[in-house]
Amino acid sequence: MKKHIKFTLILTGILLTRAYDAYCTALFTPDLKREANPLASVFHIQWGGLLLIIGCVLVYVGYALYINIYKKINLFPAQKQLSFGQFVVQALYGPGERWTAFLYKLPADKQKMHYVFGYILSYGLLWTGLVTTMMWLLINHTATYYTQYYSYKGIVSLVLGGVVGVAYYYFNQLYTAYKAIE
Repeated sequence: MKKHIKFTLILTGILLTRAYDAYCTALFTPDLKREANPLASVFHIQWGGLLLIIGCVLVYVGYALYINIYKKINLFPAQKQLSFGQFVVQALYGPGERWTAFLYKLPADKQKMHYVFGYILSYGLLWTGLVTTMMWLLINHTATYYTQYYSYKGIVSLVLGGVVGVAYYYFNQLYTAYKAIE
């Protein structure tokens, strides 16, 4: 697929699904009292702040997606015969880091970080948008049926599982290419 078409389709999908989620949320809970997003439910951020934060995230994701699609960066470590886990850590952080760096540290090489986040965050948000769009369609069109089975934990698990799946798929594709050149 041509780069500009891929970029446009992914970004459009993210923007449309996020807009639909915001629209349905506004209809469902205009005061955000029943909103599940932790920004609203835990930190009590209202619509203006919530939309500003989401907007900033979307601008960053668009920028990072642009980097990922148009500015190829070599993530392959110089060291050969790394395990998958070692490869992922070295691809992001360089030699000498442990897997626990994922828990508290951003990569020092910001271009590398933007490149990787461009894939993972954009496809992760696209997945999240598809899940929430399906959720809202089911709530809005099968109200009494779906709401019996709706589970916040289920939706969050589905979203997080999908994002982890996107990250695994991405790094597995890179690892396969890395192993092919050994």
